[in-house]
Amino acid sequence: MSLFAHKEKCRRRLDNETIVTPVGQFLPRAVFASVDTKYRTPDTSHGITHGGDLFAWEDDEAHLELLRVGLPFETPDGEVLGCQVAVWRFHVLRNMHSVLFDCSWIDFPLSAKGGVDCGEHLDAQTWDCLGHRIALGTEDTHSLAYRAKARYEMPARFARELSPSSRVRSDGIQVSTGLNVIQFLHDGIRVALPSLDPGERCQVHFVVAWGTPANENDRTAWFAIDIPAKKLVELGGCE
Repeated sequence: MSLFAHKEKCRRRLDNETIVTPVGQFLPRAVFASVDTKYRTPDTSHGITHGGDLFAWEDDEAHLELLRVGLPFETPDGEVLGCQVAVWRFHVLRNMHSVLFDCSWIDFPLSAKGGVDCGEHLDAQTWDCLGHRIALGTEDTHSLAYRAKARYEMPARFARELSPSSRVRSDGIQVSTGLNVIQFLHDGIRVALPSLDPGERCQVHFVVAWGTPANENDRTAWFAIDIPAKKLVELGGCE
């Protein structure tokens, strides 16, 4: 069973799942049950003609696939030196109480300066390091809830569970009660999904872009990571 529908495989050497930038590498990672993809090599991998690279892990509790895609360097907001995408798809076979996806530096550069840098529908971090600006982003919780409502690679019940909500305390202070699944790490971003039931599927992605900023206000790399989930899969030659 393939979670990413695609037309044609191609022979292409795949070294590993890492995303390589001029100043360091990022590792897309998934953790569920007894499986941690950081320590377990994919069961299968192949290239996709006119598309990305596909890695798969098979387990008696779930089926997991990673689509890695290199995107065009030219964006409406300017040109970046590189842009790489990691799109996870996950199909649950047994009850799953915890599913984690993250993308972080393998060796965090000591000279990197930056941090959380979010926008509308985008949770992100940016760092400046050795003359480069690196941006890492994913969908925010609101966007995940919207995809659940649209029934696109997310359980429909998540539309309610992930939707932002609030309540007013007895002292009149309004507090958020919505479930926020995005966690900012010092060296990356994590998506911690609620429990999943047998037969449910989900999709989570991370985008990394980098360039040499013209000035401290240059936002080209940041704009390059703000791409809709469905578009990313199409750019990888899949559905």
